[in-house]
Amino acid sequence: MDDFDSDSGWARKGATAMTATRKPTGVAGPAGEFAQRSPPHEAPIVFLVGPPGSGKSTLGRRVSAELGLRFVDLVHDGSTDAALHEIVRARGADVVALPWAPERDAGWLEICRRSGKTLGLWAHPLDMQARSGRTEPLFTPVPRLKIRGGFGHRGTSCTEHRHLRRACEYVLYLFRLSEDDAAQELKASIEDLPSPEEGSPAEREGLHGWVDDWRHDFRADTWACQILVDAMARFTLHLRAQGTSPRAMSAVFNDLNAAGFLVMCRDAPKGKAVLRSFDSEPSEYEYGRWISESPRTMARFRSTWEAFRAFLLESSRPAVVQGASSGEVPGALPGRVVGRIEHEFRARGALPGYSFDEDD
Repeated sequence: MDDFDSDSGWARKGATAMTATRKPTGVAGPAGEFAQRSPPHEAPIVFLVGPPGSGKSTLGRRVSAELGLRFVDLVHDGSTDAALHEIVRARGADVVALPWAPERDAGWLEICRRSGKTLGLWAHPLDMQARSGRTEPLFTPVPRLKIRGGFGHRGTSCTEHRHLRRACEYVLYLFRLSEDDAAQELKASIEDLPSPEEGSPAEREGLHGWVDDWRHDFRADTWACQILVDAMARFTLHLRAQGTSPRAMSAVFNDLNAAGFLVMCRDAPKGKAVLRSFDSEPSEYEYGRWISESPRTMARFRSTWEAFRAFLLESSRPAVVQGASSGEVPGALPGRVVGRIEHEFRARGALPGYSFDEDD
């Protein structure tokens, strides 16, 4: 068992303050048992990622037992890629500890992001090195840092930490807490992870604040803001379902926010007409004037704009029936974007119905 001494601890970052819906199911045994134990679950599978000594196995097993969740340790089971695929296919676990293999993480994490939530665990490199029992160096010190072995007070400047941040949706930081406190932090974070269908798309993606921002900054039409934010949220959910990395998602969010800024500031659209703003190419002049003159940033923005436009067009095809799975890419959001928004707004009594084809 890892030894969490008084020099290590946890500080939470990134966990959403929402409670996941989970049913007690018991803790799983070896990885080979999961095929027969796959009851339906509303909450996502939690994949624990981190270097040796970060507490994936120790804390993951302990917290899973406390929450009544099935835990599979791929770190110590010597499992292969096939085992991970089988866990995902059969929903054979609620919490999974993944091996630390940066050279293989890209493929593993893409599968995990499609199937659940990736939660990174990080402590100070010196503490993790000591707890791991490894003699070979696991971390790369920073030459300019002269304290704590070249890692600094928090140890977040090394290459391995940057890899973890880019790979995971959420990261828990372990600093100066006992094992009991560390377990409580992990337990709270797992409970806080939202279920896949909890809240509106904009709420699940944290974009609902953009409506108020655009209304306040540009006196934009409320209906137009809600329609655009909801469509953008569905687009980002679609990208997550495809396994897009957190680093790429961060860039997408920046580009979508910039797109909303330019559309509301330049076009001042009303109602459903807001989505027609994406029928044309983005204005490089306006982007350079208001956002950035960097050719690289502009190229990325154009790529995001085009991808969002393609998503809107694909989602509005009459052949794709809302709720149907035929003809859709696995992980894609079903149905017409506007039609689905219309259904939800009507149910809440918030907005009248509309479609792509009708005039304002």
